[in-house]
Amino acid sequence: MACSTNADSVGLLKGFAALMAGGVVLSLLSGKTYFRRTIHRDEEPFAFWSNVVCMGLLAMFVLGMLWFCPEA
Repeated sequence: MACSTNADSVGLLKGFAALMAGGVVLSLLSGKTYFRRTIHRDEEPFAFWSNVVCMGLLAMFVLGMLWFCPEA
């Protein structure tokens, strides 16, 4: 089964992936991340790393989808 990405949505999807990837970089540099509140790496390491990993997976999933499913 072949897949395709709507050409009108490509820019939005790339922007979302860039936003998530930027969030990962900023979180790693600052040592804090935001999800309903500020989460500090030193105080809550599990919550911090799970949030960072989820943002990274979202970015990789969207970019992978764009790569595997070309524009229609």
